[in-house]
Amino acid sequence: MVYVEESGPQAAAAQVPAAGLRGPRRVVVLSPDQSFLRLMREVLGELGLEAWTHAEGDGPVRFTARVRPALVILDIGVGAEHVGWATLDGLKETPGTAALPVLVCAAAGRLLDERASLLRQDGLLTWREPFDLGDLVRAIQAGLDASRPSAQAWTSTS
Repeated sequence: MVYVEESGPQAAAAQVPAAGLRGPRRVVVLSPDQSFLRLMREVLGELGLEAWTHAEGDGPVRFTARVRPALVILDIGVGAEHVGWATLDGLKETPGTAALPVLVCAAAGRLLDERASLLRQDGLLTWREPFDLGDLVRAIQAGLDASRPSAQAWTSTS
């Protein structure tokens, strides 16, 4: 799994009204899928949030620790799900990222279903296909509201 895109803010929070979202504005998006990264940059930008995507170089966990976001959106990519799960494990085990809220998403719901009880136990947020924009906004707000991953769990009903 390669996380590709330039790093840095992709949307200035001041350019677009925050659509009622509260809290810090920096969000890291980790995904092997370029179209997913583009979609997330667009949606997060429209919400007035800064979208940071992983760049070549250090791994996704080190990148996330360096950026220090308010929320991580982790796409468990079909065909590379073992790398996505390893990234999630790394985020949860690393002192600089362990307390971050993580929104785990997957186009293939079975990827989330296989670990549903563990995800809920860890207080992780989930979002699945079919992707509903309203669900995404609610999940992002829940992540921004969470002071720790276990503080609030939110699961898409789609």
